[in-house]
Amino acid sequence: MRYETWLPGFHSIEPFENDQDMDWTLFNEPGRVRDDWLQWVLENVFHHTDYTTYHNELAETIFEAIKCVVLGEVPVVKSMKFQKLSGKHSDAIFIEADVDLDALVRLCRGNPDFNAYIENNYTSCSGFHSYHSNDPDTWLDGVEEKPEHKIGAMLDCLVDIDSMDLYEACNEVYVINHIDIDALMKQFNTEFDTEFKTLQDVENGRVVPAAEVLTRKLFV
Repeated sequence: MRYETWLPGFHSIEPFENDQDMDWTLFNEPGRVRDDWLQWVLENVFHHTDYTTYHNELAETIFEAIKCVVLGEVPVVKSMKFQKLSGKHSDAIFIEADVDLDALVRLCRGNPDFNAYIENNYTSCSGFHSYHSNDPDTWLDGVEEKPEHKIGAMLDCLVDIDSMDLYEACNEVYVINHIDIDALMKQFNTEFDTEFKTLQDVENGRVVPAAEVLTRKLFV
């Protein structure tokens, strides 16, 4: 039977963002670009980056990596389908999973790792009130009341997700593919009274009025 639930092994999109070295991402040799131009691009590029599509590409990449682990380690899960990245801080990926729920419960009941998982994650404490029992059997008895939450939790306990595998997968997702270069260059040209066409032009000093003068100022 198909259920909507959350993706195990995922807690936030932020650690997988890869825009810390934006200068090297945008330019081949940032050290040769005029400091004021480079600084302007780095300060304004974020205004022209579609982070929604970037984060969703990251989320789908993470989903595919985790799906391979889940389907390989938990055979009672027949299939998984990506739905959306959500949460106030993009901290949840929602999926649709085709699961034999009774068989999944049997895998967890009496499992020492699952018992510890429930105690660690569902015991109320100062600043945290659990809406679910921290007794493993009681928790499992109520699975069908809130399968959208509990299926994700059971899978989160049962599968071993190697975070390094997720990072490696996300290394192939480039933020630069989600930058509106045309809009960025239009604003750049207005700011500096130039006629650059691409970021490569900024680096190499091509396609500009009074090219000889500007080129002398371009390289440091």
